[in-house]
Amino acid sequence: MKKRTDELGFELAQDPNAREFIQKNQDELITESINEYIQKLIEQKHLTRAELIRRTNLDRTYGYQLLKGMRKLNRNHLLQIAFGLQLTLEETQKLLKTAREAVLYERDQRDVFIISALYNKYSIDMCDQMLHENGQDTLQ
Repeated sequence: MKKRTDELGFELAQDPNAREFIQKNQDELITESINEYIQKLIEQKHLTRAELIRRTNLDRTYGYQLLKGMRKLNRNHLLQIAFGLQLTLEETQKLLKTAREAVLYERDQRDVFIISALYNKYSIDMCDQMLHENGQDTLQ
């Protein structure tokens, strides 16, 4: 992906023909499933699914079902996976976008704590502790 999202929006506004836009910008669009993308990240980080599941604190069976696409990943699951993969904020945002979930938003109190935890490279447990101590819903 080379173009910024606002550039794509401007192009689409100038010529709102969806088919032409998609054809012209095929390389800019999300085409892989979230499960394919997570598998790619697991390989890039040189992990196994078992290691990732252990790092996320997900129940082993449930974690495998999520990673295989047998259960739907929600935003909290994706954030747990982001911490398990030790993703940066930018990588976490891409993970959320690929899953078509809301990205972390600096104007949302809970998200601010999660963003801070990502910047500080906290573990998922440390992030949850910070969320809990500040009256926010935890990830787990």
